[in-house]
Amino acid sequence: MCQAAIEDGNAVTRLYFGTGIVPVIDSKTGRQRMSLFFRALLPLHKFYARALLRAARSRLASRRS
Repeated sequence: MCQAAIEDGNAVTRLYFGTGIVPVIDSKTGRQRMSLFFRALLPLHKFYARALLRAARSRLASRRS
């Protein structure tokens, strides 16, 4: 998502990034749970998402210079 904004009298665009991983409802217990597959991959997902955000921030910062 992006949003136009004014910061220090300058027009800027704010970019919002995010991901969502939602647990499923176990039909037997009615409780929320994540499958073993998602729990195993979650650390990799977090690392990858942060790397993408760092790369985007770096590219934006280099364009300002």
